[in-house]
Formats: sequence, C-alpha cells, structure tokens
Amino acid sequence: MDRRRKNHRREPPVLRPEPWLVYSHGKHKKSQTFYSSSERSCQVRNIRKMRNRTIWAHCQGWLVLLDIDHGDCSLFNPVTMEELHLPRFPFTAKSIDHCALSSPPPDDNCVVMCIEYCGRRKQSSFHFCRPGDKDWTTQLVKPQQGQCWYEEDTHSFHFQNIVSFNGEFYVVSECCQGLFKVQLAIDELGTTNNDASMELIDMKLRGPGDHFVSSTMMSSWFMVQASPTELMTVKLYYGDNRDTDSSFKVRSVEGFKIGVKQLNLYKANFQERKWERLETLPEDTAIFLGSNSDNAVSYQIPRRQEFDVGGGLVRGNTVYFTTTNAGYLYAYDVGDRSISVSLVCSKANRPDYSEPHWIMPLGCSSSTDDPQREFEISPDEIGNEQIILSSTTGNNNSSSTTDHDGRHWSYDIPSELLFDVQSRLFGADRCFFRLACKTWNSTFSRVVSTSSNDRFARNHSFPILLHRGMNGEVVSLFNPITSVTSILSFDAWSLRDAVIRCSKHGWLLMSQGLGVDQLFFFNPFTKDRINLPMLPYDFEGITFSSPPTSFNCLVICYSAWWQQMVISFIYRGQHHWTDYPVTSYTSDFMSPFSNPIYHKGLLCFMGKNADLCIHDFEQRTTKTIELPHRSCTSVQRSYLLECNGKLLSVLIGHMGKVLEVYALDQEAITWKELDDLEDNMLFVSAASALSATNSGEKISCLGNKVFLDRFKEKDGVFYSLATRKFHTFWSGYNSDDCCNTKEFINCAWIEPSFKTHTKDELQWW
Repeated sequence: MDRRRKNHRREPPVLRPEPWLVYSHGKHKKSQTFYSSSERSCQVRNIRKMRNRTIWAHCQGWLVLLDIDHGDCSLFNPVTMEELHLPRFPFTAKSIDHCALSSPPPDDNCVVMCIEYCGRRKQSSFHFCRPGDKDWTTQLVKPQQGQCWYEEDTHSFHFQNIVSFNGEFYVVSECCQGLFKVQLAIDELGTTNNDASMELIDMKLRGPGDHFVSSTMMSSWFMVQASPTELMTVKLYYGDNRDTDSSFKVRSVEGFKIGVKQLNLYKANFQERKWERLETLPEDTAIFLGSNSDNAVSYQIPRRQEFDVGGGLVRGNTVYFTTTNAGYLYAYDVGDRSISVSLVCSKANRPDYSEPHWIMPLGCSSSTDDPQREFEISPDEIGNEQIILSSTTGNNNSSSTTDHDGRHWSYDIPSELLFDVQSRLFGADRCFFRLACKTWNSTFSRVVSTSSNDRFARNHSFPILLHRGMNGEVVSLFNPITSVTSILSFDAWSLRDAVIRCSKHGWLLMSQGLGVDQLFFFNPFTKDRINLPMLPYDFEGITFSSPPTSFNCLVICYSAWWQQMVISFIYRGQHHWTDYPVTSYTSDFMSPFSNPIYHKGLLCFMGKNADLCIHDFEQRTTKTIELPHRSCTSVQRSYLLECNGKLLSVLIGHMGKVLEVYALDQEAITWKELDDLEDNMLFVSAASALSATNSGEKISCLGNKVFLDRFKEKDGVFYSLATRKFHTFWSGYNSDDCCNTKEFINCAWIEPSFKTHTKDELQWW
C-alpha cells in the first residue's frame, strides 16, 4: 500500500478541465502543489518531469518548462504525461521577461516565443522555436525613431506583455501601450531556421485611458483570449505600499502588491481600432490571473443540474488573481466591485516556493469516480497543505407559532429592544438569537427599499458605509450596528465612472472622467451636487476643511510631479487651483492608502512607513513625526482621523494580523499607543475615517471598536480592542486576522445629512 501511495504521488492529481494553481517547491523544486479552483483544496505531488523546472507559459493543457540552471526546455502535458523536448536555451533564462505558446502540439503552428529586454543596450530581442528545431531563432528589434514603441527620452523600448490569440502572437509596447501583431516568416517545411524573420504589425490599438491612477500606484496589464473572437485586457491597479526607512530603502516586501484600488476590463475592437470598456463579464465566465502578467486564463463555468452556475466554488463574473509568494487568492466580483481573500497555500511565503502559475488542463475526464481518488493524500501527510474552504448556510424550517389573530408572536416586539438584547450577546449566542425565528432573522439582515431610507438613516447617528456598484444606478447604505442595507437609486449617467475620493460632514467628494477629472461634492441623501473647477492632474490624497456650502470651505490635495510632492488648494468662491511644491518630500514618501486630514489649520498625512507629515498651510513648513515603536513590521493600511479633538492614527498590518491605534500628543509631539477607546468608535476606509461616541445611545457594548469596510458574508467586520480580534455582530464570527472576508473598492463611511440648501449655496463660485 505504501509503495502504491508513493508511486501515486509521482503522478499528477486527477486534473479536471478547470483552472489549477501550481506551486513548485522543495529542494531542487522536486515537489509541486496543485490547488483546485473548484474544490478549493491542495494536493502535493513529486512529478519527476517537473523537477527543478519553472513554468514559463501554457496553452490548452501544455506547459512550457525551463530548467533555469541548465537551460533545458520542453513542452509537457501534465494529464497525459507526454513530453516534447525543445532546443536547449542558450541565453540567460533569468533575463527573459515574457513567454507564450501559440498553440498546443502537434499543431503545425505550434511556436514558443520569448521576449528578452536588455536594459544596458536598451533593446528587446525575440527568441522563438518550434518542436523539432535544433536551435532557437533570435530576432533583434532595433530602435527606430518614429515608431510608437520607441521612447524618445531614453532611446529605448520595452514590451510589457505577450499573448497568444487564435494561434498568433500579440505584444504590447510599454511606451505607448500599443498592440502589435508578431508576424513570423515560416519556410515551406513549416519549421523556423536561422534565416527566419519576424515583423511587428501595428494594430492601431492604443492602451485604454487610465482613470483614478496616481504615481504611488502600480499596475499589471493582463491579456487573455476570452473566446475565439474576443481578446480581453485586464488592468489591475494596486498600491506599492512596501515598508521603507528614512532613505526609502525597502525594509519589508510583505505588503507588496496588495491593496488593489481598481480593476478595469476591456475588449479589443479591431474594426474600430479601440479598446471598449466592459462593465461586466458573462455570468458563466471567470478570469484567473497569475503573479506574472503573461499568466491569464479565461474559464467558462459548466452548468450542472445541481448548481445554477458552476459545479463548485468558482463564481462567474469574477476575476481571480494571486500575489507573489503570499499564498493568498483574491476574488474580484465585477458586479459589486468587492474583493474577497482566502488562504490557499499556507507555506507559499517560504523562500523555496516559486511564483504560482495558473494552468488549464484539457483532454482529461471530469469524472469523480476515478480509482486514483482512493489514494488522495490526507492533510496529515502533507503537513496541513490540503486546505478546504467551504461555506454553509443554515435554514430555519421550523413552523411559526401564531396567535388568535394569525400574527406571529414576535411581530409585536420593538426592533429597538431586539437590537439592545443582541448587543449584549457574544459569539454563538448572537447567531442563535438571530435564528430563533424568521422574523428576527429578517430584522437583522434585511435590505430595505428606497422609501425607508430616510427613516433608516435619521434614526442612527452613527456613520454608515456607502458603496457604489459598477453602473452607478444603485448606491448601498450599510448600517454596521444592525447589518441593515438600504438602497438608493440614481440616474445611471450622473454618477457613471465616479470614484469616491473623500467623505466628511455628510458630503462625498468624488471625481469623474478620464485624464482631467471633474471634481464635485455630492450628498447622496438630498442628491445635491456642487461642481469644483477642473483639476488638470490626478492626486494621491484629498480632503476638505468644512461642509462645501460654508463660506470658508477649503479643499486641499497633494500629488507627485516628477518625484516631487506638490500641494494644491482652492477656497470656496475661487475659480482656479493654487499649486506649490514641497521640496522636503518626494513621491516615494506618500502612501496610496491614506487620505490627508485638515486638523487645526495643519495638513497632516501618513507616509508609507506610517510616519506622520505635518504641513503648516500658512507658513508652508513641514515636519515629520516617527512612530517610536510598532508591532506591525509592514503597514498595509494607515488611516488618520479626529476623535474628540485629538488626532488618531490606525495602522493595520498584513491581512490584519496586527491592528494598532495611536493618539498624537501635540505638546510632546509624539505618538502614544491606545489600548482602550472607551466609548469611542472608529470607522475607517480608504476614502474616509470617522469617529463617533456611544455614550448617548441606547445600544450598549459598541464602544472600543474599529469598524472596517470589510464583510463576512452579509455582516460587517469590526475589530475589538478588548479582545484583540475581528468580530461580527450577528454571525458569531471571530478571527485573529481578516482573511476570508471581502472589502468594497469604491466605498466610504458617511454621516447622514438631510439639510436643505439654497441654489446659491450649491454654487462653488
């Protein structure tokens, strides 16, 4: 039995035709971990033909494998175990930026193509070969002025992506983000040779415009063939929030490429020569993105009898993506623009683990009755590598008890009393209380209509979380105390592509447009709008001092011009923005996850390493206050807010494993860590950070908590400084980190305001 089990581990798992995530690890990369996207489980194998080899590319079930140490290259099918050897790679494999496979063998058009960029010579080389060739063919693309891929300033050019579309290669120029078709010259025998040549054909498609992109943000551009006639592009924008010291040297990369702030989808229109923005994916389509920009898979979820869409846990209209050496899988829901995260490989952060790669096996059976299933490795044997994540829902099917009038006994209990009783319960008791009857369950999780929005918001003085979907027609208002969601409806075009940038005093400060953004204030409760003068550039953070209808309202933002920090401001009544540089800081200092705050006449904002910058707006002087000590070695998110006249900062480490709150001692000009917020509550999100006090409310047990823009299913997640854990009020959830939760991208905490204004007050000048 042991011998059969050992032999079994040398074979790949039963690979269904669905996306699988593959990690190579161990000494000489002798082991491979296969993660099933539908079952959400890991299986470890020791496949001899994959040892000490890196997955370069894949196409329709075939992998391009490369031995980095010796240059051996081959095509490998993990389902049939078939291997085709390619010529030994004569170049430095580590210098290869991109690789793609045009079509699977034995197709006559099967070609492997690699792109190498030499920074010293400022030129790109294309290497390609076919099965049966004796050597690789190299084509050097020489810089030529006038070509759109040529960068005039540096006299260089670089290609940032390559994709196989209907058996032909397409590349993207980093300079102009133009799409080019790679035309290969193939001889009559169908094999490449040393005299073969290639040509780049300009498809006249330029990169889609970047919206809400700043210099502190980075991007990854993925191209994927979604169908035989459809080439799609996914642009992923994230913050480079690596922890740095005073000289801006990286101290930790734990937070690198996390905190996604935007994800855009485009479809290539070859006839009109443009990229068309997509607001949604088909309900049965999911896209999987790897840590390398060449690794993208489109998957059409099969319909099965026992499921509406999908036979497992893969959701349609969703983009899944991974990060480098982290072991986490992120799922971006295109419909509601939320990102959920789960741990798929707990050991992926070890140095012996390679970057994960998505593969799509073909030609294998999807039957679950395969006899090899009896040899599936147990979690104990693989050191808890097999992680199965699943969600269950409970149904209360018990019959209701009615009185003589036919009314349920729970109808006459005031909801305020239910909320007060629930607030005094903890853990599983909250869940049992909620499931006592259908009426109570619906009371705590209902979604109310537009007609009850005003009553819902007026009855609660706490901030509520506002979230916009993709089309802008519907705005959701979530009460974190009651888990009640309210819906507001708007004209689809009035808020189309609008991004929430800041929230204070019951108003949202939003931007709208591409390139030159239109800034405007918006009150979602009264639907009042105040337009601001155009700002001809994007910015890192923005805030305002008072309600926009007040005569002394001041709007301040900071941005980066050529690595130099620039502060811009405008007062109510002015027609133009005023700019001036701050020479003591560079763009490397600024964090993409923290808005500034205008506190007692001072502009305060957080840096990447959680240092506080205080800028005197009148004297135009700056100073920095460093944290003397903090537990989190890598700050993923940082927030500034005012609470009872004091300036507070909230620091959140990687995946929320550390959350710390500090108060600024303005006399000693130092930070002091807070272990207890007493009756105060903090509400933090990327666009806003607010505070509230619970002392005057009927609902108890709400103080000493930090409410986040995260959800566990339908319940809001908060952090308790008393327990040092994350909780929800209704589901009994508690955790040491915020893994297996989701957050909304375009959301903000807001204090409901229903004050009416005159026509003159709604004019900025």
